[in-house]
Amino acid sequence: TDQALVALRRALIGAVVGGGSLYLTGLLGSLVFRKEAMGGGDVKLLGMAGSILGWKLVLLTFFLAPMLAVLPGLAVLCFKRSHVIPYGPFLSLALILSLFAGDRIMQVSGMEESIRMFHFEIAIEKEKKENESITSNKNSILIEGKETKEKKNFLEMRKWSGSIKKKKSSNHKRKMNECKS
Repeated sequence: TDQALVALRRALIGAVVGGGSLYLTGLLGSLVFRKEAMGGGDVKLLGMAGSILGWKLVLLTFFLAPMLAVLPGLAVLCFKRSHVIPYGPFLSLALILSLFAGDRIMQVSGMEESIRMFHFEIAIEKEKKENESITSNKNSILIEGKETKEKKNFLEMRKWSGSIKKKKSSNHKRKMNECKS
């Protein structure tokens, strides 16, 4: 059942990222152009794609589709003098590319590495916040002056780290004396 829950979670995240990214783009386009910029079918299509492909590949699809639509869109603009093109076929083509070659495209383009670096930065920030909260909790324990298990552990850790610093400084002094002689 854990695997089913993990799969459901991944599908939901993919659907929200896919459908949400296109919905927000359409909403922004509607505000700028003061008319409907993106159809609801496109949002549903990318949401469905996200539930199948996952959030990484659906973002790749989201960025590939406009690139695929540029040349046909320019042709429609030049020859038909229309500003409206169906976006669904380009989303579908980008979806197929992401399905069969998405991992390779992400590796070659550097998107995979960028995502890893982004996750790494988030993990570092999360760890800093946790360390800050632990430090503030330990300081509040010391300020309160209560003899708790946490306070005793904290004091033992302080003594231990202080003894390491003393050992390092005594070793450093000994090495400095050796170098002088």
